[in-house]
Amino acid sequence: MSFLSCSCGCFIAVKEVSLLDKGSQGVQRVYQLEQEIALLSQFEHQNIVQYYGTAKILAIYSESLDTSYLCWFDTW
Repeated sequence: MSFLSCSCGCFIAVKEVSLLDKGSQGVQRVYQLEQEIALLSQFEHQNIVQYYGTAKILAIYSESLDTSYLCWFDTW
């Protein structure tokens, strides 16, 4: 997972997945990514990380949580 600043001046999270495996595991990974993208694109709520889109390199772009939220999740 990496982070970058988009044109709006905010930071976004970028998920990168290797698709080098051409066998059955590679096919399964592509299917799982397609399912994740379909699911993420349906969410629109203030308490859910916003999905921004997917590039042709199969990177998933979403908003990045403030690190103070991560401390809250560690207590669960």
